[in-house]
Amino acid sequence: MSKPIPTLGYPSRTAAVMALKKKGYPEREIAERIGIPIERVSALAISGRKAKKYDGSVARPERTILLSAADYRSLSAPAAERGITVIQLVNRLLTVLVDDDLVNVVLDDAFHNELGA
Repeated sequence: MSKPIPTLGYPSRTAAVMALKKKGYPEREIAERIGIPIERVSALAISGRKAKKYDGSVARPERTILLSAADYRSLSAPAAERGITVIQLVNRLLTVLVDDDLVNVVLDDAFHNELGA
């Protein structure tokens, strides 16, 4: 196994990727800042998640979400603008909805709009 390469003030490229992803930087920008191919960003992020020890916080298990082809196509342009995949965009949207306690707000607004209120 190779020795960690200090990057952007972090002890390794993996640590830099994880920190920048946590700050919300898109993968394309992370790749440019670190000077690595965008595919390597994903690989380092996966490696970082696997290596991370359980810290007692609530785990967020990954689940499968099915999108219709039409929804997938609708989300393709916004995802591409951000340099991420549609799946990454959906994951970020859902995380914001849950973390910012917006699920009921979005659902209530949609319900009221359906009623014409």
